[in-house]
Amino acid sequence: MFCAAKAGGRRPLDSFVTQRWRSSTLVTKRCRLRTTICMSSRRQLSGLHELGNRYQGVLLDQFGVLHDGQIAYDDAASAVKWLHEQDMKVLIVSNSSKRSTNALQRIQQFGFNTNWFIGAVTSGEVVQEPSDADFILSHGTEALGQQEGTEAQAMSIKAIKAVLQVCAQQARPPPMVVANPDVVTVSGSDLIPMPGTLAEYYAGLGGKILWMGKPDPVIYKVALQMLQLPKEKVIAIGDSLQHDIQGACNAGVDSIFISGGIHAKDIAATNGEVDEEKVLQLFQQHQVEPTYTMPALRI
Repeated sequence: MFCAAKAGGRRPLDSFVTQRWRSSTLVTKRCRLRTTICMSSRRQLSGLHELGNRYQGVLLDQFGVLHDGQIAYDDAASAVKWLHEQDMKVLIVSNSSKRSTNALQRIQQFGFNTNWFIGAVTSGEVVQEPSDADFILSHGTEALGQQEGTEAQAMSIKAIKAVLQVCAQQARPPPMVVANPDVVTVSGSDLIPMPGTLAEYYAGLGGKILWMGKPDPVIYKVALQMLQLPKEKVIAIGDSLQHDIQGACNAGVDSIFISGGIHAKDIAATNGEVDEEKVLQLFQQHQVEPTYTMPALRI
């Protein structure tokens, strides 16, 4: 998390990005489930081949879909290669505070050929830095930097929250720009907290939050411009209902929910198989439903 301030007059952060504020709740959910989730029209897929030639572009999440932060998932690389061979435009859309070039370089480490992708859009890429406003930039959960160019100080989440409490108590609390809205992400078999956790906490204290990644429409607008395809020809694939599926819904594109990602433990039955009743309960909890579900990314 990086806190920055510039001497002199303040300019409200929303003067450089208009109508982008979000209140203490997360992005307004514009895609709701029907009253009875048992009437779900969602279709379960065994693999991408079942989509036929309906789509020409894919918005693809990284963590929980392609890899777990340590190793690539089985069949994920072959699935992306297959999409490329089908002349599909594959674009990485990631809640990462890093630049898109970093995302493409990193993906090579997991056995993915960058030629299979037309590019990447990250939440860090779409963040615009205000030059005349005091603000908090949240892009990590392990350190605190005071000024640009100074070395960040290692700090626990508990300690960072204490700093946020001080910020929230100011007469004019500084707004928080969130360069990575994810609340948690996968790391091997574990879930680790992400900047979205700090944003939710600061919002609960009354702080203003500017979300720059999924599920906010701004990142999808950039992605769709890169694909140069109509929305009905694009499908988004991700494992987070709160970010990937809600974001796709907000953007008006179809989606595939990968059930083996961050929600895997929430919907697993005692025998290790997906519990369909738990899946429906999860959709109800998040008040959003994907177009399709699939256990993992595969052909």
